Amino acid sequence: MIRKYQNEGIVLLALLLLIGGFLYQRGMERKLDTSLEQSKTVAAEIAKAKTLRQVWSSKRLKQKIASLRGGVPSNKVKTFTFAKNKLNAHFFQLTGKELNNIATKIASLPVHIQEFGVTRMGSQYALRCLCTW
Repeated sequence: MIRKYQNEGIVLLALLLLIGGFLYQRGMERKLDTSLEQSKTVAAEIAKAKTLRQVWSSKRLKQKIASLRGGVPSNKVKTFTFAKNKLNAHFFQLTGKELNNIATKIASLPVHIQEFGVTRMGSQYALRCLCTW
């Protein structure tokens, strides 16, 4: 009886191997696709980090940050410390125009703004800003 269905058994086994191989191939293709996607995102992050490193180490950025102090009269600057890739600035008695000018300059800089606080005192404003890069 086993001899009677021997050919059908071989065909069934071959068909199962064929289906198993196909499923294995599809699984490996998906795994390769996700691996390539991850490597592309990592490469993009590395390129972005490299670009940011170049921007942050440029002297032009440091000049732009130092120019923030010159945007307002010196009697309105309470603290302005700028050292080791960190800016700590506190301005007070600012007019609306001066506040907008400083805020626009800070927002346009390629820095990480950790703290940005504006308080209103009548018709004048106080600004506290902490940035790193």
